[in-house]
Amino acid sequence: MELTSKWNTGNQKIPVDRKPSQYTRHVLDLIEENSSILDVGSGIGTDALLMVEEGHEVFLIDISDYALGVAKKTATERGLKIRT
Repeated sequence: MELTSKWNTGNQKIPVDRKPSQYTRHVLDLIEENSSILDVGSGIGTDALLMVEEGHEVFLIDISDYALGVAKKTATERGLKIRT
């Protein structure tokens, strides 16, 4: 199985309404306001979208085009500013 296909399949099992991790909530307490953040292996963007909602600029990178598509769709539905 191609690596991208493997990650696309795995990400399809993640609930779109998944809650951000406690780790991300902790990190948000430690970083400066309006920071630029690189989220490598962002998956469907659950944590990254919380960071955007908190006022940060976040760059998502993931091998799964499915996951990035979900992150983009969710961001759009929440009215968040995105660039592709």
